[in-house]
Amino acid sequence: MSSAVSFDMPFVNSSLMSLGHLSCVLLEHHADVVLPCCDYYNPGWEVELGTAEGALEHRRTFARKIDPVVNGICNMEKFEPIKTIKTDTPTVVMLSHIQYVKDIKNAIMATDLIVNKWGFTDYRLHIYGDMERAASHSTECQELIASKGLGDHCVLKGLGNASLVLQDAWVFLNSSISEGLPLAMGEAALTGVPVVCTDVGASYCVVTDRTTGDQFSEVVPPNDCESLARAQINILALLGKWASHAEDAPGVLPPALSYPNPTTEEVKAISQRMYDKKDQRRKLGMMGRENVLKNFSADRYLREHEQMLWIGKYRSPNYRAALRAHNATMGDGPSANNSATWLSGTLGMPEKKGYGVSVTGLPRPLSTPRLTPDRWSSAPSSRASSIWKMKENVPW
Repeated sequence: MSSAVSFDMPFVNSSLMSLGHLSCVLLEHHADVVLPCCDYYNPGWEVELGTAEGALEHRRTFARKIDPVVNGICNMEKFEPIKTIKTDTPTVVMLSHIQYVKDIKNAIMATDLIVNKWGFTDYRLHIYGDMERAASHSTECQELIASKGLGDHCVLKGLGNASLVLQDAWVFLNSSISEGLPLAMGEAALTGVPVVCTDVGASYCVVTDRTTGDQFSEVVPPNDCESLARAQINILALLGKWASHAEDAPGVLPPALSYPNPTTEEVKAISQRMYDKKDQRRKLGMMGRENVLKNFSADRYLREHEQMLWIGKYRSPNYRAALRAHNATMGDGPSANNSATWLSGTLGMPEKKGYGVSVTGLPRPLSTPRLTPDRWSSAPSSRASSIWKMKENVPW
């Protein structure tokens, strides 16, 4: 709905956005189970949507039906560890469409600090992504690159094959201001490339062992070009907290990236260290690969979804209402836990003897006493209390 990609009138865009928001509220509120793609950040805004910011039901009541299923990465075999990096100079790769939410400008400003202010002239940033989604924003990024004199150091490459372009990467970069669970970071980690990312959405979960809490990549605040620049240098040269992975000889102290600006001698020493620590940086990247293989497999993702389908069935008010109606009619009928009876078709349905036999449907389930959009405007100010009054006559 952005004006950069939509040619409709502002009124049309606003109406469609409101309709989209209303649809999300209804879908979340009437769902039996809600499965966010990550267990960090997303459940919070899904609670706000499903309860219309607390107007439809209590937030804690709605939160009981949220069960995150963390995204998985399909076709992991496509992303084999890179044997030889094809670039000869320190190269950082981004896989991000050129649009506002990816904050490409922040990455460009970080490049300006690294190259023009600090003097790391060997540094290169290659940005791969669709430049036509937000053409005006792409133009602004190109103008920013030109105004900073970074034409040789920061290049918008357009679309590219991830498994191929990552062969150029010394470090993978994600500078977004908003994310869900960025699988591009996982794909980069699968090739053995260390990652630098902003702390948005569930990015932190991708680069952190969910069991031990060990971190394998640098995470920095969003909208902070200096932190983003320092993080890249720290990973490229294994400085600061990453020096423990550098395998330095006993008694050898790594150079420091002084604040606010490093000296000429420090820049020279750090630049040489980037070339000297290729193997050690590679080992750090492979640790990230093992973490992704363990926590983001497609098999785990599919298995958890299958489990949640069964749980969602038994949470369904329609299923429970039909079961109660059957038990009331048949006496000691099947219990809610007898899934074999339910699937066999004996719950209020005759046994199917042939193709010409009609099957009697289940008893009509009780309707769920939830508010509908046409009643929101007439609801009293204390809407939560009115919902509970509506539920007094419901048998569960």
